Amino acid sequence: MSTVVGTKLSENSKKVINLSSNINELPLWNHPFFYLLNVHFIILFHLLCLLIGPSSKNILFSYFLLTPFIGFIILPLIDLFLDPGSWLYFETPIKIVDEQTKKYKRFYRLIPMIYTVSLSLVFWYSLSQVDKYNYLQFLCQSFSLGLVLTGSGAISHELIHKFSKLELLCGRIILWYHSYLHFHLEHLYSHHKRVGTPDDAATARFNETVYHFVPRSFLMGYLHAWNIENKFVKERYQGQPIYKKVLNHRMVIYTIFTLLLPLTCYYLFGKLALISFIISNIVGIFFVECANYVEHYGLTRMKIKDDNNNDNKDRLEESSDSDINVYEPISEKHSFDAAFRLGSYAYLNILYHADHHANPSTPYEKLRIMNESPKMPYSYGTMIVFALIPQFFFYIMNPIVQDYKNKIDQQVSKVNQQQQSSTTASLN
Repeated sequence: MSTVVGTKLSENSKKVINLSSNINELPLWNHPFFYLLNVHFIILFHLLCLLIGPSSKNILFSYFLLTPFIGFIILPLIDLFLDPGSWLYFETPIKIVDEQTKKYKRFYRLIPMIYTVSLSLVFWYSLSQVDKYNYLQFLCQSFSLGLVLTGSGAISHELIHKFSKLELLCGRIILWYHSYLHFHLEHLYSHHKRVGTPDDAATARFNETVYHFVPRSFLMGYLHAWNIENKFVKERYQGQPIYKKVLNHRMVIYTIFTLLLPLTCYYLFGKLALISFIISNIVGIFFVECANYVEHYGLTRMKIKDDNNNDNKDRLEESSDSDINVYEPISEKHSFDAAFRLGSYAYLNILYHADHHANPSTPYEKLRIMNESPKMPYSYGTMIVFALIPQFFFYIMNPIVQDYKNKIDQQVSKVNQQQQSSTTASLN
């Protein structure tokens, strides 16, 4: 399936660039309106259930089944039947993408901030309604809110890569709602440096189940965030009073705000709201980590030199660039791409993950499918469901990972042989 997707993309690469008579004109499929609409799908379906669910005779609404039904079944099925090469950038020259998107640059940047407001309204409204449901409806409503928080993870991911204070604030607000504020530090200063190495919290090992990965990734990432911030505060506030270090320590602040949110829920809406908040957070964190799981499953960076310093026991613990250099540079081969249009709208193109890791500062509207990246056979929603059944997931993904690694090994071997031949010829 992965090979088929890659072939279709290759066949359509020229078609993508020439969808418009003017090569510098924005293709209709990349118009910001489609992102604005799609990022709100899950929120709108959850809100619809909130508004008509309790009185509805349709269990999709009354038991909040519409949200998982749309997210895990309908949207992935539609993606399967869409031509993957027609509605995305496939190795399109970045200069062309820049020219096509520059007219709507502000609109693109506004979308995640608009989403933050929408999410905030639905989040608080949802918690205020929990006393209207029976026991099963209450659990389903909390699960549905958790799926809303799952989708919000992709939007916060986009925002924390920005530099403006407003965008960073919006990113932190979204992360706050699912008790994931440490992600801001861990993702930027750890994952983007360590990806594909044994020290990366968010890289799933080959044959590692999602049930082992999720707690490892969450706890390891949280500890990484503390180590990163401890080092930052130590260097920046060296010799200054301890209170100043504490007041400027982001992990201290994040932890305080994380603890304040459930207390606020309890104070405003009572015990049921607190329980709903906890359930939705567990669901949200679990499925966000599931997305992390499938994005890099089994992919590793090759070690290019030994690091035998026994004193360097906590290698990479403080994100040292010199330590990272024992591995090959990050490239498109260390992340899976998922060439599916609807899913990429809803998650602000995080599915084009190889380009994101190769070029972390590239905004979502400019991300492309990379030619040499490994390809997911299905969209995120489907892959996450498969991951819940480890043996089935391994049955699908292990051959793809092994075939891709064999392909890379053959390319490396060929390059080494050519270099050896060239060296021999020059000596002769």
